[in-house]
Amino acid sequence: MESRSVAPGLSSGRLERAVGWLFGSALCLLSVLVVAEVVMRKFFLVSLQGVDELSGYVLAATASLAFFMALMDRAHMRIDIFYSKLPPFLRLGSDGLAVMAMAAGACVIWAMGWITFAESREFNSVSQTPWATPMVIPQGVWLVTLLPFVGLAVVGWVRWVRALIRGDERTLSMFRAKGSEDELREQLQAIDARASDLRKEH
Repeated sequence: MESRSVAPGLSSGRLERAVGWLFGSALCLLSVLVVAEVVMRKFFLVSLQGVDELSGYVLAATASLAFFMALMDRAHMRIDIFYSKLPPFLRLGSDGLAVMAMAAGACVIWAMGWITFAESREFNSVSQTPWATPMVIPQGVWLVTLLPFVGLAVVGWVRWVRALIRGDERTLSMFRAKGSEDELREQLQAIDARASDLRKEH
């Protein structure tokens, strides 16, 4: 099946499953901790201390990697109400603008995060919670989990420019806004993949 990812060299299926298991396990564990916190506060007047803080860190890290997965599968939304009505050269310009904006936005987010991380390191900042966590730890983890998204966004922009210069229509098509045909194709591919997995299991 033809890959429609902005990073066709990457196999998203196994990566999605691995990230899904990782995120699912982390969120399930977090749910257990939250339930335990509520029960202990209600019936034993005891708190685990820091569950809210941990929840924020887990959600920040998982959201960063979710950005990466969404970009790799072209799942970020684009307002395309006029896209199909534009002439080809304007559609191409729209695609380039979208790719450039994604790369620029990712870089700005990472740069602002780095500035915050550097300030926390300089002033030895800690969270105002019972854990008094050094802020460089969660902020550093967040920056690391954000790197794949930033890298893929920048690589995508470079690939789009190179494809434009070379007139590589196939590569340029990978950066177009998704249409109903693309979504139908992905659904059919997902059904085929699921059916293949079921046949292997039996």
